[in-house]
Formats: sequence, structure tokens, C-alpha cells
Amino acid sequence: VALHVHAAIKNEHVSESRKRMTLCRETLKQIYKEFSLCVSEESLAHQRLLLHVRYAYERIFRGSSIDNVLLSEIRERYPGEFTVLKRILMRVGESYELTIPDAEVGYLVLHLLRIQMDLLEDTR
Repeated sequence: VALHVHAAIKNEHVSESRKRMTLCRETLKQIYKEFSLCVSEESLAHQRLLLHVRYAYERIFRGSSIDNVLLSEIRERYPGEFTVLKRILMRVGESYELTIPDAEVGYLVLHLLRIQMDLLEDTR
């Protein structure tokens, strides 16, 4: 039912909504696996990252872009996270023939770092 409502709001076919939802879930699954994160689907951290991943893919599908003024600093300070996340997004996006801009990768690195910090605080 939720897919039908979402599709109606977005004025797209249910199959398109399902494809985008699958893309987001697969992306999160790969992020959690690659970064060894244990995040509950009910957690605020998961919901927040899901939202940002969804918005990133929406911009990519629309062909719009963001201006990530912090991109060079993100690459410099977090090269490992940037490289791994870019590889994940490219691998997942390949099946949808998507090109993932570095600005989006950098944007999602910031949100990934936020989740990592939240999880560290939760374990203290």
C-alpha cells in the first residue's frame, strides 16, 4: 500500500518506486557491510541515512546536482571513507546505469560519519 501511495505522490509507476526503494535498501546494506555497522532499521540513524541516500538518488535520477563546497576537504580528511563509499555507490548504481557524482559521494560521507559518531556515543 505504501508503495502505491508513494508512486501516486511522485506521479510514477509502482515498479519505478519499487526499483528506487530496492536501490536505496541495497545501498544501505552494502554500506553497513563494508563499514561493519550494526544499525537497527528502526533507529533514527538508519532512517536519517536512508533519507539522505534516497534524496541523493532522486537528484541523480532527475539529473540535478548539488554544489558540495566541502568536497575537496572531505576527500582529503576522509579518503578511505570516500573511496569505499564511491565504490559502493558505483557498484549498486551500475545495475541502474547511474553515474554517481563525487559531490553526492562527499555528501553521503558526511552522513556516514554522523552515523559512526552516533554509534560510538551509543556504546559509551
